Amino acid sequence: MKAVLIAMVIILLPATLYAERTMGVFFTFQPNQMHYYPTMFEDFKAYIYAHNVNCELIHVEYRVVLPPGILLSDFELPEEAWGIIGDPLSGIKMHFNPALHGYSPGYNLLCTMTLHAEQWCLDYGGTLRDALVQVVAHPDWETIWGDCYPGMNSWDYVGLTSVLCPCEIRAETKAWGAIKALYR
Repeated sequence: MKAVLIAMVIILLPATLYAERTMGVFFTFQPNQMHYYPTMFEDFKAYIYAHNVNCELIHVEYRVVLPPGILLSDFELPEEAWGIIGDPLSGIKMHFNPALHGYSPGYNLLCTMTLHAEQWCLDYGGTLRDALVQVVAHPDWETIWGDCYPGMNSWDYVGLTSVLCPCEIRAETKAWGAIKALYR
C-alpha cells in the first residue's frame, strides 16, 4: 500500500506543480460551482475567474459563448479594470491597475455577468439541456491570452466549460450481491 501511495505522489506531483492557467465561468461567487439549473425568465449571476496565475495579473483577452436561450443582461468588471475594449460576448480586452493579485487566494474575479434564461430546463418541460457556457479565444487571437507583471510574461489560458441544465444520470439501487455478480 505504501508503494502505491508513493507512486501516486510521484505521478501527480509534476501535474500539480505545472498546473495550467485556467479561465472559467462559475455560478457561485466562490469559484466552485460550474453547473446551474435556471428557471424560465430568471436573471442569475455568472462569475468569470482566472486561476493559477501566480503573478500579478495585468492584462487579459477572452470571449464567452452562451447557449441559445440564455442572454447577457448586464456585466460588471472589478473597479481595478481599465482600458476596456469590447464586452464578454464579442470579446473583451482589459488591464488592471492596481494589478490583481493571483497568489492569494489563487482565483482572480475578472467579470460578473447577469444572465437571463429565456427557456426552462428540459427536466421542467423546456428545451435547455446540457447547455454549454464556454470561455474561448478573443476574436483577435487564436487563444485565450494574458500577460502579467513582473517580467511581462505572456501565456495562454485553458478555457473551461460550464453547463446549464446538466442531464442527470440516475443510478439504480442494487443489493451488494447483485453488484458482485456483475464481476464474476
